[in-house]
Parts: sequence; C-alpha cells; structure tokens
Amino acid sequence: MLSISEALQRVLEAAERLPSARTSLAEALNCVLAANLTTPQDSPAFDRSMMDGFAVDSRTVFVEGVSELAVLETITAGTLPTQRPSVGTTCRIM
Repeated sequence: MLSISEALQRVLEAAERLPSARTSLAEALNCVLAANLTTPQDSPAFDRSMMDGFAVDSRTVFVEGVSELAVLETITAGTLPTQRPSVGTTCRIM
C-alpha cells in the first residue's frame, strides 16, 4: 500500500502541465490562472476589520460575570461553527 505522500508524488509525476491559454470568464470554470493576479490598490479601498467579533452566551456576562473566556474555535469566512459557546466560553468570528 502506498502512503499518501507517495501516491501524491506519483500523481504529480504523471500529470501533464497544459499550456496557458486565453479564455472568456464564462468558459474559465475549473481553470487555474497561469500567473498571480495583483492589483495596484487595496481592495476594498478602505480600512476593514480583520475580525468581526466573538460569539458568547449572554449568561457569561449578564448572569455569571465571567471576565475571561476560553476560545472554543475560530470561525472563518465561509465556514460554519462546529461548537456552541456556553458560560465561560466564546467563539472567535473572523
């Protein structure tokens, strides 16, 4: 049986790199850019938050008065939370 790294190495050795080509955006599904895409300005062109905040159980602050919380997980854009905060815990929302 092959290890994952050995299998990956065999696939990469057998894969053929296709030449780059111009195509319309409508036909670009499942294609990969041939070069990095950069812009001369920030996008968006204004300051933005790198973190939205924290999800907490309101009993943590209003009933229990807890001031330090254990972070259960970090929820990034496009992902769903896997845990629910309870008293004394929080989830970081990016």
